[in-house]
Amino acid sequence: MTAGQLPDSLRILTALRPLDEAGFASLLAGRRVASRGIGDLLDLAELLDSPRNVTDTLIGLDWPTLRGLRAGTEDALTRATELMLAVPNGGDAELLPIVQSTLDALLPVLPDFDAAVGSESTTAGATAAHASAVLANDALWLLDEAPRAVRAARGGVRMSGVEVRRLAIELDQDAALIGSMYRWLLRAGLMAPLDEVWHPTAAGRAFINLPASQRWSVLIRAWLSELNLSDIRALQQHVGAGDDSGAVVTDLPAFEDEPTSATSAITLPGDGDARALEAELLGLAERGQLTAAGALVLAGKVDEAEAAVAEAFPREVEQVYLQPDQTIIAPGPLPGDLDAGLRRISTLERRALASEYRITAASIAHALGEGMNEAEIRGFLERISLTGIPQPIDYLVSNTVERFGLVRVRDRSRGAARAGSSVRALDPKLFDALRVDASLRALGLRPAGEVLESTVSAHTVLVTLLDARYPAVAEDELGNALPLHPLITAPSYEAEPGPTAAKAAADLATLAAESDVSDDHSTWLRRRLELARRAKTAIAVTVRVGENETQTLRLVPTAVSPQRVRARDEDAEVERTLPLASIVSLDD
Repeated sequence: MTAGQLPDSLRILTALRPLDEAGFASLLAGRRVASRGIGDLLDLAELLDSPRNVTDTLIGLDWPTLRGLRAGTEDALTRATELMLAVPNGGDAELLPIVQSTLDALLPVLPDFDAAVGSESTTAGATAAHASAVLANDALWLLDEAPRAVRAARGGVRMSGVEVRRLAIELDQDAALIGSMYRWLLRAGLMAPLDEVWHPTAAGRAFINLPASQRWSVLIRAWLSELNLSDIRALQQHVGAGDDSGAVVTDLPAFEDEPTSATSAITLPGDGDARALEAELLGLAERGQLTAAGALVLAGKVDEAEAAVAEAFPREVEQVYLQPDQTIIAPGPLPGDLDAGLRRISTLERRALASEYRITAASIAHALGEGMNEAEIRGFLERISLTGIPQPIDYLVSNTVERFGLVRVRDRSRGAARAGSSVRALDPKLFDALRVDASLRALGLRPAGEVLESTVSAHTVLVTLLDARYPAVAEDELGNALPLHPLITAPSYEAEPGPTAAKAAADLATLAAESDVSDDHSTWLRRRLELARRAKTAIAVTVRVGENETQTLRLVPTAVSPQRVRARDEDAEVERTLPLASIVSLDD
């Protein structure tokens, strides 16, 4: 048989052999294959060639890949090869016939999203797009402000719904959209779990300093990676792009989407309302109509959309107003790095086009704890201020630096079950004040030599002392000052397969390494002949009868062995025994 004559399941089987354990694990997850019932590589190859699995896979495929398959892009074909939707043919890869025919049925032509644009103005949606880039920074920033617990989920990890709602209140946004935002941050590799707590990754910390248009583009790609064919159909119906704008089929086959890793217990259903809300958040839709940028994004032109929104974004400012009441007013949106620098020494009080920050003793102490000194703080303020440094802020900085670290809080916990801390004061007067301060009664401070001990956690004690305006700082066992919110960077995250899937992947990798490729054809022949024997049905068997001659017989197999098949010839009404090596092809 030539490559073009090989049955598709056998071509898939050949393509499976080079895979290692990680490759099989990725394939099983990508094709949503239940590992139960897969006894060997041929079982897997035949399942991957089944119409049901191919249809389910294409319906669940992310829109950029599905669109790319329809358009014939190289990246999409590479992804299809990884999923065994395409196999090598000579030097190139090609979609399997069943994949091509199913794709033709599901997506006959690419939708014309330009026809759905509500306004030709390039500024439509730009304000929302810019706000989403700022919101992403704020969402990452909050991961450093307080611990956000990781929850295990089927197929990955997530952030609990309670945590998402708490963050939504802090960010003054709808909880469902904040759940989406954190999901995108995870998909983009900007946040990850570490020791059961969410933290920004190195990519996340670099992301904060990117231009707003580039941050928006990262969010857009994460959003696109979630969209499947059902979402595109729903979007067409909810943002003004009806069926006339493209030929996405309206009646999809039954498809059960399995849970994937998410960051929120609040799950947005794959309907138009949910996706339209996300599109509005990202500036891809406005007032129920697709924007010009939205059309570019859905058409696969993300780079063009990024350039367009960058031109329409409000102009960023490099300087701010420092007020005598210790507030900082930004007269416009700030670059990411400037916003991050401000948040090191102040607290964000109001996020808007003209955002407002406030410098406090606690925020200055936080900056000092992170390693900044007085000269660096003053230099930063002088560089960004349009009004110089007002006297109240000047005094606040000097006084905070002078008093910084006079009260030290040390963790004295004994395991996770017993919290404890100690407080020491470098100034005897402060020690006496701490001992008798009625507002600190909840901490249960009790003298123990030169320190005060508490059964409350060190973090709670520290925050309480700062709220009471004590110059407190956390310290380690060596007496070194620690920041109030230490910056912890998580390594990048990749979901691990479950125990069942991992074992199946390992078994398949072992079979691929140990079995002989020369047995593939005979194994496939025996499988097909055995199935015909069990069903007692006739099968067309083409055999080689000479060097260049073949003959097709209509046979009902009665016995199949590793070397030969015995069968009843329906036409000649005789029993034949044929070597498997003489069989050229089988056909129902």
